[in-house]
Amino acid sequence: MNDDVCVEREIELEGSAAELWELVATADGWRQWLVDDAAIEIEVGGVGEVVDDTVHRHVRVVQVEPERSLTFHWWEHDDPSSVSEVVIGLVGLPGGGCHRVHIVERPLQPLAFARSTQQSMWEVRACLLALSVHARARV
Repeated sequence: MNDDVCVEREIELEGSAAELWELVATADGWRQWLVDDAAIEIEVGGVGEVVDDTVHRHVRVVQVEPERSLTFHWWEHDDPSSVSEVVIGLVGLPGGGCHRVHIVERPLQPLAFARSTQQSMWEVRACLLALSVHARARV
């Protein structure tokens, strides 16, 4: 994989590992910040589909470490060459109650990857994740 086309984001959020895991590792959680619609079971080997700003994507879950890390591949429905790997990791911060969410997306076929578009989308997604956490805290 070519790290020159890798998109990487980190955000620090208040919340327990269980609360944040629900947002990053469930279809309901994904619908709050990652995609418009999701139909997938988050388990190793799980496959499904998501809709992201009218783009239909296939998803395959590669690795799950509960409350720590999720790795999946996704690609546009009509373009299997657009496959990329996404790793979402949770790391507890000293003092408890806060976590660092680390997100990396790497194309598995770099020539098919539109870096500027992906960077912008992850900026938006990071903001939506933060808003989801804050909204839950107020309920």
